[in-house]
Amino acid sequence: MIRRILKSALIFEPDSYNLYISIKDAVEKSLAGSRADIADMEDMTDMEDNMVSNVIAALDSLINQEKLHEELIREIKGEMECSGLKKALKRIPEMHLTNIGDIMPLGRIVDKSISLKINEAVEQEEDSFKFYMNLYRMSKIGSVKEAFSLLADQESIHLILLKKLMGKDRF
Repeated sequence: MIRRILKSALIFEPDSYNLYISIKDAVEKSLAGSRADIADMEDMTDMEDNMVSNVIAALDSLINQEKLHEELIREIKGEMECSGLKKALKRIPEMHLTNIGDIMPLGRIVDKSISLKINEAVEQEEDSFKFYMNLYRMSKIGSVKEAFSLLADQESIHLILLKKLMGKDRF
């Protein structure tokens, strides 16, 4: 049964990955336009420039983590019946969003289409978090339980970041 569930997870992880790439591309285009407009007014502060860099770095981290989630699910699926999963978990590097405290809301930088994409990502991450938490609760194998816990933790961090980008960091 859990193998079928993992197969389902392998379907939605690439969707999240592709959505984050789409968000990053849209944000970069929007930021490029905003930077040009602000630069023309000679009004872009170092803080705004730093915020832009932090947002792009955070989106890059999300993209890398979503790819990592897919790899981890494949490892779980392939190693479920043997002790190799613990080794597989150690091979997967933990990637943390170290600059999450520096993330500021995108505010004037985002247009409606970016907001819609980020809201879609929030919904996907909420669903993923619930999914992995349920799998964590159902799991009987320690290393599988640990893997689902790691995935759920990362999804909750993704939610925090996405909500901060939208200016909804108090939830």
